[in-house]
Amino acid sequence: MELTAAQQVLTRLLQQQKLPQVVLFYGREGMPAEVLLAWLLRHMLCQQGKACGGCPACHALDQDNHDDVLTYNVEQDKFGVAEVSRVQGFLPLLGGSRVAILRAAHLITRQAANKLLKILEDPPPSAYIFLTSTRYRQLLPTVTSRCFHFLLKEQDELQDSKFAVWFEQLLREKGWSERLAILKKLRENKCNLQDFLFFYERHLHYNYLAELERGTKNGHDVAVRRRRIHAIKRREQQQISLNTQLAIESILTAK
Repeated sequence: MELTAAQQVLTRLLQQQKLPQVVLFYGREGMPAEVLLAWLLRHMLCQQGKACGGCPACHALDQDNHDDVLTYNVEQDKFGVAEVSRVQGFLPLLGGSRVAILRAAHLITRQAANKLLKILEDPPPSAYIFLTSTRYRQLLPTVTSRCFHFLLKEQDELQDSKFAVWFEQLLREKGWSERLAILKKLRENKCNLQDFLFFYERHLHYNYLAELERGTKNGHDVAVRRRRIHAIKRREQQQISLNTQLAIESILTAK
């Protein structure tokens, strides 16, 4: 999802007061997560309620010292069980919004992630937790299952309309011979395995957003939406079996 498209979705959720409390922003290296987070925090915490840029809250955000924002870069900072306890203590039980940001969330240790699960599962009413990652497949499934997902792409990333069309065809095809023909097209047009996985995650992501929108319109609570999203992911993953994925890798990486 490009930056402007993500902003449009988040704006709509903010206006409807339906912003998910736990959100994972992920994509490849160069994704605009930092720009999007800065934009989102201004819209959430501005004292004028419109990202004015002139109020004390906006100035504090510009200087990275807002009292209601706690940030960890897991790649640089130590983030263990003690830090999870700090996050838990920082998030409010009552009162105004507070935000915890965990960058490079795929590097969180298993022990810390297990302690974090309870917070992700049931955050306080006015608490928000935003995670970012450029290594989606290194994230623990127990963590990703508790997040709403925003797949981001770099603004000037390689044009992918042709790949996207072929990939959608690949998901629809039932026979291996038909899939093989499409995979060969992808290989001949320099689609590598990383690109392929990116398109696959993007396909899942659009289904996440569609379900989120349906849940918002129908008034479904978070638990109902989460169950439906998990069902979508299981169904989509079944379309590409492990053997098929291994074959895809061998074809796309063939000389």
